[in-house]
Amino acid sequence: MNILIWNECYVAGGADWSLIDLVLHWPNSEDTFVLYINNSHEGLELLKEKMPSNVEVREFESIMEFTETVTLNRFFKHRLIKKLVLALSIPINYFVYKREISGNNFDALLMNNGGYPGGLTNFMVAFAAQSLGIKKRMMIVRNYPPYHSSKNIIMRLSDWVSNKSLNKMVAVSNSLSDSIKSKTSINTDLIDVIYNGISVKNKISDDNDGIQVSFEKGLSVGIIGTLQERKGHQFLFKSWVQVIKEFEKARLYIVASKSSGDKNKLILLAKELGIAHSIVWIDFTRNVGDIYKQLDVVVMPSLEYESFGRIIVESMAFSVPIIATKVGGMPELINHGKDGFLVEKNDDDALASQIIDLLKNPEMRKSVGAEGFNTYSTKFTADIMSNNYCRLLHELK
Repeated sequence: MNILIWNECYVAGGADWSLIDLVLHWPNSEDTFVLYINNSHEGLELLKEKMPSNVEVREFESIMEFTETVTLNRFFKHRLIKKLVLALSIPINYFVYKREISGNNFDALLMNNGGYPGGLTNFMVAFAAQSLGIKKRMMIVRNYPPYHSSKNIIMRLSDWVSNKSLNKMVAVSNSLSDSIKSKTSINTDLIDVIYNGISVKNKISDDNDGIQVSFEKGLSVGIIGTLQERKGHQFLFKSWVQVIKEFEKARLYIVASKSSGDKNKLILLAKELGIAHSIVWIDFTRNVGDIYKQLDVVVMPSLEYESFGRIIVESMAFSVPIIATKVGGMPELINHGKDGFLVEKNDDDALASQIIDLLKNPEMRKSVGAEGFNTYSTKFTADIMSNNYCRLLHELK
């Protein structure tokens, strides 16, 4: 089967790694792939580097990129003219994309989307694929719809195109599936759920990025991910005040890209709370596996828009006990008290208490980490995920 993967994203992150793991662990060696990536995607070079030899990588210009290029001219700066350019670019680019994918004898289309509705090009490519006779057309959705489609014309159009052109829409958690069903008019029989899976091998790199960090043995707590407010760093900081009262030498390791949020705001908050001395900032590294190996506890204190929670699964894969909030799809991944822990969001005392309990009890950390690894091995490996996608795609008629 010759599979067209269409990937319109702009910020590098979990969606890229999920796609990398999906293709690298694809079980049918006879299948081939052509991967299209939009020009300005931050993860473009990473995807090119990581894709195996049976994947041909091509670039395309998305509608948003096309519109931004055109409106660089002073004549197009007016808001109404920008909207007109965007409206006109949709039919123009539809034929551009259709011509691009025609003549390749694709058997299937797999769209790697972010949150629904995501990139505009996905829907045009889905229509184009249908008109070209590509029978298997699937979209992966990785985060929640921002609005109810009854209140947003773009959402209503996206729903209509999805119902007309897709065979299947895959959500990465039951929580996300429920949200799509309640906020959109997409046919419920189109929606399926496949959990993300991760590869431990992809978390370890020969390149150490020049990072040299010493970890406080038995007292190392980590938070890994972007610095967006929704990730809950401020909530964690307030809890951390209580933790360092109990454990003066405890250290909080924050692993994140400098450009992924307002780092300066967090630095100021840490100073105000008197915890700056106990925080270690680590710029995001491809060798994050070595960091997991040094941590005693990982915290994922997200506040919203967390449809899955890759950090939970990664922590389990490295046998590190995880504490997460009862937000989005994260409670689906953790059996509280057995392979991890769940707390209510913004409950400073509960989060602090759970961190302290784990730091006090090495045996609990060891047993919870072992149970977490077992959960990862039976539910969340890249092989399991890829087998599920391969089976579903091959079953489509």
